[in-house]
Amino acid sequence: MTYTFTCSQGHEPMTFTVEAETDEEALQQIMAQAAPHIQEAHPEMASMPEDQVKNLITSSWVKS
Repeated sequence: MTYTFTCSQGHEPMTFTVEAETDEEALQQIMAQAAPHIQEAHPEMASMPEDQVKNLITSSWVKS
């Protein structure tokens, strides 16, 4: 399954797309792929609890 997460908070939209068999696998891949972006564009998220970051991603990702 393809999972797509688009971040557009305060900047040009940035899209992260991964192929995964489970939601958890997709979440881990997106978090790893988006880590440099989060550190640069959203440093306040770096101190957020991991569960909160996961909820943010899963609340707006698209599965196809």
